[in-house]
Amino acid sequence: EVAATVYGTVYPWPEMICQLFGYCTENVHINEAVGLLVRQMYRPTWEPSELLRILHTAMSTDPQLLRAEVLLCTQPMAICVMLRALTELPMLLYQAFPLVGATPAA
Repeated sequence: EVAATVYGTVYPWPEMICQLFGYCTENVHINEAVGLLVRQMYRPTWEPSELLRILHTAMSTDPQLLRAEVLLCTQPMAICVMLRALTELPMLLYQAFPLVGATPAA
């Protein structure tokens, strides 16, 4: 049996994943990280350390994430990369959008 939890669906319709599929659990830290990237989509100024701090809090305090055996990360890629640094869990990536569209200039 597979138990799935879906986090981070805040764009374009945050209620869609809950209303259509019943995945209504939320993680305020994941929402904060995704929201940060969505708000800065066309003029990103976020700092990697800020995003890493938010995701670390999510990974170390969320009961579902603490029990996870595998992660599926779709987007934004910056979140997938940061999560990879925070866990040794197997991770599947599905990337259907530009890889660095919301990444600050170096």
